[in-house]
Amino acid sequence: MSRLYGIPDDWKASTDNFPTLSSNEQSIVEDNVTKFYSYQEDVYADGSIIDFLSRCQSPEGGFGGGPGQLPHLAPTYAAICAVSIINLKEGYQMINRKTLFDFLVGLRTDDGSFRLHEDGEVDVRGVYCAAVAARLTNIANPELFKGTPQWVARCQTYEGGIGSVPGMEAHSGYSFCGFAALVLLGHEDMIDHNSLLRWTVRKQMQLEGGFQGRTNKLVDGCYSFWQGGLFPLMNLVLFMKGDESIDLEEWLFDDVALQEYVLVCCQHPKGGFFDKPGNGLSVAQHIGNQYKTKHVVGDPENELAPTHPVYNVHPSHIIDMQQYFNTLPPP
Repeated sequence: MSRLYGIPDDWKASTDNFPTLSSNEQSIVEDNVTKFYSYQEDVYADGSIIDFLSRCQSPEGGFGGGPGQLPHLAPTYAAICAVSIINLKEGYQMINRKTLFDFLVGLRTDDGSFRLHEDGEVDVRGVYCAAVAARLTNIANPELFKGTPQWVARCQTYEGGIGSVPGMEAHSGYSFCGFAALVLLGHEDMIDHNSLLRWTVRKQMQLEGGFQGRTNKLVDGCYSFWQGGLFPLMNLVLFMKGDESIDLEEWLFDDVALQEYVLVCCQHPKGGFFDKPGNGLSVAQHIGNQYKTKHVVGDPENELAPTHPVYNVHPSHIIDMQQYFNTLPPP
């Protein structure tokens, strides 16, 4: 099975043939990469995914949602993570680190935050996407992220979670992005950990077992990762600080209840999941230092591969990518 979903040849011929919206192109990449990630099939033998991603790379740096489209931090993050998932040297070499660095510098603001695209909005997602892109490709330096940890810390609210920008409501997606960015930048101590932990654990609902994204909101499958992914990070940070209440073999949420919610409530009868909560399922199944503890609810075939809590990619692929780029000098 060399190609699960082919990219039409007429799309390759000219960027003018692409639909205005990028959802079609992105879904093809996501489907191919997800199938490979799940079944370890060589679906990219002809290099179609890497070739497509190379066409999404802007001459000015970064990646757009499709060929010829405006470079944006979100698809830049997705493209680099897709390259990590594919785990081929050809993919690493496809990334133009010099223009990527220039792209990130151009999006950085004076207060340390990042715009998502040229003249675009500023929020904590931009910081996370920029930090992932820079760290995985070894182009990060102190000047690029000067003031960034302080700006993220200002996004923490009175509730304990992190909002999109300073003064906005705490939200699980922004909380993950903000805290994960601080971990990547080595400044996780700049926020109140206990306040963030208290807010996060209270977002798992007793009846459903899943997470809500904001106070007084409904449970949503997508937050299985955005909230669930915070726990491995906070467990490690609090353990390193000497918190004796932290057990590295147990997360601070009900992992069984979350798996039951994902498997029973979020699966569609025809296959797939509502709101794509599968990575949260992985977090609930693989627990502790180096994922030595497994809690798999139901059939053993329900088990997913472990995922890195910061990058949301298989840990071994992150190691391979960093080993490659860490041998290269800064651009």
